[in-house]
Amino acid sequence: MTAVTHDELLAEVDHLIYVLTDSFGMEVLKKVVELHRPAGQYCFSCIGENANGVLYPCPTIEVIEKGLT
Repeated sequence: MTAVTHDELLAEVDHLIYVLTDSFGMEVLKKVVELHRPAGQYCFSCIGENANGVLYPCPTIEVIEKGLT
């Protein structure tokens, strides 16, 4: 599987919002992707054990990417 950038993932979700009938669900998914954006090498929203940062792509983004392929 080829890694995608955060912007590419958002674009894919945007595309799916218009293609699928469940646009509300896709809007929610888009908000999750926007929230889990890169902040340097870390995920903006994730905090790991002992308040350590979680590397981007975080598990949330990885699951979304896998689900879209």
